Amino acid sequence: MNMKILWIKSDFLYPADTGGKIRSYNILKQLSAVHEVSYLCLTEEEPSGEALDYLRSFCSKVECIPFNPDKKFSLRFYLSLVKNLFSEYPYVINKYRDHRLEKRINDFIDSKGIDIILCDFLEMAANCIDIDVPKVLFQHNVEAEIWRRHYEVSRSLLKKAYLKMEYRKFYSYERRACSAFDDVLVVSESDGRLLENEYSVRHTTLIPTGVDVDYFKPDAGKMKPENIVFVGSMDWIPNQDAAEYFVKDIYPGIKSRRPDARFYIVGRRPPEHIRILGERDNSITITGTVDDIRPYVDGARVYVVPIRIGGGTRIKIYEALAQKKAVVSTTVGAEGLPLTDGKHIIIKDEPNDFAEAVLELMENENSALKLGDSGHNYVAENYSWEKVAGKFSDALEDVLKVIHGPTAVVDNMGESR
Repeated sequence: MNMKILWIKSDFLYPADTGGKIRSYNILKQLSAVHEVSYLCLTEEEPSGEALDYLRSFCSKVECIPFNPDKKFSLRFYLSLVKNLFSEYPYVINKYRDHRLEKRINDFIDSKGIDIILCDFLEMAANCIDIDVPKVLFQHNVEAEIWRRHYEVSRSLLKKAYLKMEYRKFYSYERRACSAFDDVLVVSESDGRLLENEYSVRHTTLIPTGVDVDYFKPDAGKMKPENIVFVGSMDWIPNQDAAEYFVKDIYPGIKSRRPDARFYIVGRRPPEHIRILGERDNSITITGTVDDIRPYVDGARVYVVPIRIGGGTRIKIYEALAQKKAVVSTTVGAEGLPLTDGKHIIIKDEPNDFAEAVLELMENENSALKLGDSGHNYVAENYSWEKVAGKFSDALEDVLKVIHGPTAVVDNMGESR
């Protein structure tokens, strides 16, 4: 069954340098081998010709609309935040509303060029929420829950008040937006239950996280027992919070027993308050953007995920397990992943317990190797991107069958070849 899919997103998909992009890119590429996928997005920076050509090598169409939001921390940015205080919508939702994008979506519909819209992430929902064609929302997180956790861990009273207000706006908007779609695709069972039970979403479909086990191959020869690594886009606030939390609350306990310990924070665009962590302690390395994260992961005995804020699932954990790393995570960090504590991963939430778990793996090579092997075998057997994309394709086809009926869908797909 061949579908014509319009995939819309708030940024260009390649290179896939964030967790959300990695998930979307791998699924989209697999889908494109079977269906006709058009990719429509906003772009703050014009993609290179090489990147465009690469995406066009498997997408039917690729269109980018230039997008110039207020630069973060500029005067215009803060004025926009103040102005948005009086809006019923969260700032992020208003930021990505774009009439040009809505027009192009309608142009695709008018030309009969699509069978179904795939809206990637909640921030794009406002651009297609009122369009009367089959449409599916791909929810990598329950966004309101991220904002709730933001305000719960914030120590600034003013910031806490603002974050709580944005959480309430997100909660209200997310309920309405999700209900406007024919299906909501979620990346964890817990997200699906939450949306159905607390956000009144009629139907959700689980799309598990995948991993490219051929790309993330282990190289144990590079591992050093004193090395600890954390990987994540450092322009994302939950990752910034995790890095600071580890350095300030967990790492001192490790250093007191292992003065030779070294901590690597690997990820793009670290802000000043993250870069300064490495300037204050020469055992901490802030890499910034790297061409390849694998050597840093291979070089570490322990891979840490000290996330306190977040939702969805952490692709980075599956990638680490594919490289046979011993992973220590918080409950939030491993949320939504069907991993067994003590078998595939170690889960600790208190700083002292987290530090002790890391130390045990640093000092006991056999324990670290056994944990890494178990995690690797589990993800390799169950979570290839090909299998994940197959479930994604089935979900889209099921939506069309419900709307048009099985016979009508087959006829329609035959005409669209």
